[in-house]
Amino acid sequence: MSRSYGGQQAEAGVMLDELQRAAPFNSELRANRARWMNARGWLRQARDELIMLRNEDPNYPAAAIGIADTQLALNEYQGAEAGIAALAQDYPDDKGVQDLQRRWQLHNMRELTVDASVGRGSGAVVGNRDHSIETFLYSAPFAYNYRAFARAYDAEADFEGGTAYRWGLAGPP
Repeated sequence: MSRSYGGQQAEAGVMLDELQRAAPFNSELRANRARWMNARGWLRQARDELIMLRNEDPNYPAAAIGIADTQLALNEYQGAEAGIAALAQDYPDDKGVQDLQRRWQLHNMRELTVDASVGRGSGAVVGNRDHSIETFLYSAPFAYNYRAFARAYDAEADFEGGTAYRWGLAGPP
């Protein structure tokens, strides 16, 4: 996996293939192969590999952790929620489970983003002193896949002919 973390995805895949041919039933190798697939963006293939691994070795927690992690990445929130709850009950001290619980907790929080900018020109350019701020407030998810939001923005710039302002509030209808 160190090659994968180092950005050498092709070499990591070849190495994992060779190791898996030498030890085809090694659960750790198969879980690492699924992690590699996740890193490549092949989320569904990784999930399928982890489901097979869990069916063949139901007592290997890395398979269930990987499935829940992949479900989060695929926006399969109902399955992820059930998987994380079961893992938390069965393996409360496992660091991977704790990380998943934290990611799930973060996913379910409200979110506020603020973008702000300030500019000051030399006077040779039109609109040489300006500022802007834009904020979005998103609700916690509802029905697993939706969030309500509100947007507020304010901007001001100085021009030769005067100062221009722009402001507003927006949200779902």
